[in-house]
Amino acid sequence: MNDFKTDFKAWLQEHFSQSAASGYYSSVKKVFDEHFDYNQDWQQHSKSILPLLARYFEFANREYLLDRVTIWYALDYFKKITDFIEEGNIKEQEENVEISIFDGDTFYPVCSVRLSQLYDAVLTIQTYLFNIPSNLKPKNENTPVNIARLAALLVEIETTSALKDLKDAAIHIVYDNKNNSRKKTALSHYCDFLYSLTADSNFLYPSSEIMKLIENKNPNKTIKGNYKIVQQLTGNNPLQVGIKGMTMPYTHNYYTDNYNYEKEVPPTDFVLVKEDLAEILNFDIKTIKKYFEEENKIDKLLVDPKQIEKLSAIKQTTTVIRHYFSIKSTNIFLKNGLKHLEVKHKEVDYTCEGYGYWITRLEATKFLCISHNAFHALINSSNCSRLSYIPDKVRYYAPDIEYLKDTPKFKRAAKRQIKYVKTKDYMKN
Repeated sequence: MNDFKTDFKAWLQEHFSQSAASGYYSSVKKVFDEHFDYNQDWQQHSKSILPLLARYFEFANREYLLDRVTIWYALDYFKKITDFIEEGNIKEQEENVEISIFDGDTFYPVCSVRLSQLYDAVLTIQTYLFNIPSNLKPKNENTPVNIARLAALLVEIETTSALKDLKDAAIHIVYDNKNNSRKKTALSHYCDFLYSLTADSNFLYPSSEIMKLIENKNPNKTIKGNYKIVQQLTGNNPLQVGIKGMTMPYTHNYYTDNYNYEKEVPPTDFVLVKEDLAEILNFDIKTIKKYFEEENKIDKLLVDPKQIEKLSAIKQTTTVIRHYFSIKSTNIFLKNGLKHLEVKHKEVDYTCEGYGYWITRLEATKFLCISHNAFHALINSSNCSRLSYIPDKVRYYAPDIEYLKDTPKFKRAAKRQIKYVKTKDYMKN
């Protein structure tokens, strides 16, 4: 089987309609002609098929808007993608990636670059746009960006746009290629053909880590999850979160001599989105939006570090893309929301971790076999720990509830409830 072109055409005709097979063949031929100078040795091209496929997988993502938070992982993402594609020694076309700055209303063109230059271009732009300190400017001698033109453009945006701060803007990236998705699909079929021919697992592109990265971890999809649990919720301690990968913004070829980034240059505190709040507070997203937006429990003022201990609301700030919420004020909110007992029950374990040990009022009354009125009369701050993030959605520490069920007061209340239910059922009959 030396004639891969003929074999591929026959394989397509076996698996697709005549028109689809013809279209896929034409797309693959066009891609190979563009990137391999019309070389007819398709067997040789197959050595570079995964880097080439990765290129069109990435192009199929079409565009990105990157703000001062999403830029953290976008740079690492672009570095991995462009390095992998470069390994294939693929000839690139002319500039086909358009980069601009978006102020919420207007797109300001910065430059056009090839995909291999994307990382260097974005690296340069973000250092100036997001005002990274001069001693942390990248060693980026290969930048395709005209620095003087970029500086003048930033002055123009700062003086003419409605932005209060340039750091609230976003970098806009558009792949100026036609039929990206069709070419991606055609090349995917060519990989399937190669696997059927060789049984080489390298052609199983769905299992490729780089393809998984492009499809599932690209900057359009990873807008949440910039936090980690630093203290798990227990009956003694509130849940506390921290910034995940806090040195990420400063790992891209910056000067490193005698500089402790983690200690001296922490990234912005505003990295949480509503989906993060839903996970952290353990509520559905609908509840988060209703309570924090409609009841205005999110404070839109920036955090003053000197006043941080006085905060009760979760602080919020905004870029032109989305709202972000403060980790510091979220931690204070979590701390204030835990009402644990000053004098704890000796028989109760207060080290149980996670929300699984906190139950609603309905669940608690059902477990205790008492009425809602009895619950409100008997449960108080001196006998049961609670989570009071949202007033009408209080949760109670299940081990406290289990302990109280066997105490005299709650046993009597349960007996009264049982007697009441039996009498009620008797009256119905």
